[in-house]
Amino acid sequence: MKFVLGTAQLNHKYGINNKTKTNINNSLNIIRYAYKNKIKEIDTAPGYVNSQKIIGKIKKKFLISSKISGLLKIKKNNLETHISKQVHTILNELSSNSLYGVYFHEPEIFKNKSKSLFACRILNKFKKQNLLRKIGVSIYEPKILNNIFKIFKPDIVQFPLNIFDQRIIDEGWLDYFSKNNIETQARSIFLQGLLLMKPKDLPKQFNTWKKNFSNFHLYCKKNKLTPHEVSLNFIRKYKVDKTIIGIENIDQLKMLINYKIKSISNPRYLKIDDLNLIDPRLW
Repeated sequence: MKFVLGTAQLNHKYGINNKTKTNINNSLNIIRYAYKNKIKEIDTAPGYVNSQKIIGKIKKKFLISSKISGLLKIKKNNLETHISKQVHTILNELSSNSLYGVYFHEPEIFKNKSKSLFACRILNKFKKQNLLRKIGVSIYEPKILNNIFKIFKPDIVQFPLNIFDQRIIDEGWLDYFSKNNIETQARSIFLQGLLLMKPKDLPKQFNTWKKNFSNFHLYCKKNKLTPHEVSLNFIRKYKVDKTIIGIENIDQLKMLINYKIKSISNPRYLKIDDLNLIDPRLW
């Protein structure tokens, strides 16, 4: 399994199960430890509080991807200025001459054909200038992909996938990506840490699904694996090129790197279609 270091937690409390804020020194140590252990790709975004500036302090050759946002509110004739400013700010903060990838962080822009086509042309211009290697989309729900592929074939698609949220599998997109040579990156593999929490420790807002979480932990026990090992082995079953992992400290990173590999079934009975649980935007 090829890991990408997610950086939403660096110097910032992110996710329901995140108990502490990772300070700058610890963040730098996490990045260095990841590099030492052959994790040489990083996923970041301008909205991840100073994460890009922290990454920029590391003098290691990482493949770094970031995101552009705010396009929905920008008028078409201001898009080029807006995108150009974001891309150059990202490069400046990262102290880098180029990016591995740039994602559309608001894929809803593809509901507007004219505007999204123009945005793609702008990014393709940067691609030709070798400021970035790949153009991607980061999605929350697979149904937006129908809009995207009518307009543009991305180089990378980043999507949520976990034992509860199997929409990307059910709708056949993984096979489509594979056949069309599109890089795939799974994120939210622990459902922002919820899958790693004991049912009794879940916030009250998730009481509706307490039985689902209990069944998940019983499945882990039956397979003699920890929740994080089940989550990782579930991803391993599918045609996913890379898996984004977000962590708070080096101990967590060590645990993920050294997880026990085991062939497991897909427990379809654990799958949940309720967006109120599987879409963190609704929490």
